[in-house]
Amino acid sequence: MAEEINAYDKEENLVKTGERKEILKEIKEYSEQNGDANMAVEVVALILSNSNGDLYIAKRATKDENPDKFDKSVEGHVKAGESYDETIVRELKEELGVDCIL
Repeated sequence: MAEEINAYDKEENLVKTGERKEILKEIKEYSEQNGDANMAVEVVALILSNSNGDLYIAKRATKDENPDKFDKSVEGHVKAGESYDETIVRELKEELGVDCIL
């Protein structure tokens, strides 16, 4: 099943909901032709640190984008109808295999 995300204009108005790959492709093509993005999508990012302020890096899961690479954060697109909290819990599970309660 395709992952659906929301896309917003520069005034933060919802302009479309659609399949993630198609919306990102449309934004990329517009940006390459015009030098700026015509829409924005919601994302979350979590930077992991301990009580001493030491930062952790995470090894990405074997996925389509940057598989098995190290990253400074756990990140992901917010699915249509999903909250930011739900997204970060999902991404932690997908990227690191960690169950989290916020």
